[in-house]
Amino acid sequence: MAVEMSSGEFVNVLKVLISMGKRFNCPSRICTGYFQPEKKQLMEKLDDILVEVLRDTDMVFRVEDGFFIILPETDMEGAGFISRGIFEFFNGEVAEVMVCYPEDGKDINTVLQSLIDQGKNKYGFMLEKYLKR
Repeated sequence: MAVEMSSGEFVNVLKVLISMGKRFNCPSRICTGYFQPEKKQLMEKLDDILVEVLRDTDMVFRVEDGFFIILPETDMEGAGFISRGIFEFFNGEVAEVMVCYPEDGKDINTVLQSLIDQGKNKYGFMLEKYLKR
């Protein structure tokens, strides 16, 4: 069961984890993503599913339109497994964007920029409003 945290803490928590990864190589990989249901009515169900299916070490941050997640010690293959499962469970009514450290960015700024760019390119998400640095 994942830990639910305040939406305002997403960037700070990710920054600390990346700093620890750089300094201590633990976590050595971190995937982060954003999930947004196509219908507002699905927000509560998506919240319940994310908290229930993610691990105790994973974190969920609810924002106005969706959810950010942090998956320590997860590579893109593992993150893809999670996002495919959620996509299938909701019959394609949930859009997602996933990026991983260090593959998609070597520091907090490049990881966040990758998330912003992929969200914009894939779905037209405007994630900047949540990711003030």
